Amino acid sequence: MTLKKLIGKLHLWLGLASGLVIFVVAVTGCIFAFEEELFRVFHSKLVHVRVPSDAGKKLPVSVLQERAQTALGGSDSITLINIYPQNDLAWEFDVFRYNEEKSANSFWDQAGLYWKKAYVDPYTGNVNGIMDMQYEFFIVTRCIHQNLFINPKIGSPIVGSATIIFVVLLLSGLVLWWPKNKAAARQRFAFRWKDTTRWKRKNYDLHNILGFYMLVFGIFIALTGIVWSFDWWENVVYRVLDGKVVQFKLPKNPDKTVSANEPVHLLDQVVARIQKDNPEYYRIFLSKNKPTNTLTAGANFKDNTLWTAYNYYMYNLSTGKEYGALLQKDKTTGQKWRNSNYDLHTGKTLGYVGMTIAFFVSLISALLPVTGFYIWLGRRKKAEKRPETLGKRGPQIRSRERVKS
Repeated sequence: MTLKKLIGKLHLWLGLASGLVIFVVAVTGCIFAFEEELFRVFHSKLVHVRVPSDAGKKLPVSVLQERAQTALGGSDSITLINIYPQNDLAWEFDVFRYNEEKSANSFWDQAGLYWKKAYVDPYTGNVNGIMDMQYEFFIVTRCIHQNLFINPKIGSPIVGSATIIFVVLLLSGLVLWWPKNKAAARQRFAFRWKDTTRWKRKNYDLHNILGFYMLVFGIFIALTGIVWSFDWWENVVYRVLDGKVVQFKLPKNPDKTVSANEPVHLLDQVVARIQKDNPEYYRIFLSKNKPTNTLTAGANFKDNTLWTAYNYYMYNLSTGKEYGALLQKDKTTGQKWRNSNYDLHTGKTLGYVGMTIAFFVSLISALLPVTGFYIWLGRRKKAEKRPETLGKRGPQIRSRERVKS
């Protein structure tokens, strides 16, 4: 058996073994590319607000938090706030709890999750509505994409392993695609279909030609996706970029002072400080962690690079004092990459152009196992018919030999 035939066998059996998982992950990846944009379209009444004539006058975040807290219920303490500079967007106030024990004992994902989100008009303080995010369509789509909506301890390694196999399939597919001569190359770069071209030939061309053109993008998206499945791969990328593993860690709170209530106007002061330090921000987030008694505040902003820029500021929830910060300019290359990996994976780094590329690469990735399966099925049926054909022709050949003799 030649090397190319051996690679062909490897390509076939790895494709059959991983095809269904790759198809599911790729289809959900198509939606994932425009997740935020689609969410705002389908939930427009929640997400968008009417902009008054004096659009610059927004209520303090502390006031809006009180309105959201009343709507969510007193027993549900707000843990996350998202603030946007766009005048027509509501601000988001989340209650997020995760029961690790309940999740660990369930086969399905999301079992231990409690997540409610209130959308508040920053001008009037009115609550547009409250959404239960546990089984919201795009959240479920993300869970299917990352771990097939089963327990992440089981599903995530399955998805990660299938993604690694997908990279091997793309590389082995390139070897099988490689033309022997110029004549063969003519049919490897473009579709040359005629009215008489059979479906089998079209299916074969779809598999080979589309697979070739998405190869580089497909490998890039796959490699950035494996990060969420395997820590060892994340450490590999850190070593490549930094020469060592310098994982993304925020400063710990050295002050053990604990109080039942946070300082008055703490959130307003933090937001004002972040807006001043990050005038080009496109999102400010405030994340409260009661067990560690900390407030992690931060801003997303553009820094004229391909990295997704984040500045983090750490506060003690009881005293209101800042005890640490992690700024974009102080991060290692590996830490900047880790902050940017989601946007790199979904194409958001390049805006709508990148997201469109990610969408079509995901779509082609979903087509590859389907077209590959039909190639295998067609060859299998052809192989099954071949002995019957030889059996029918055999006596005719022998009779001719007798006549000649």
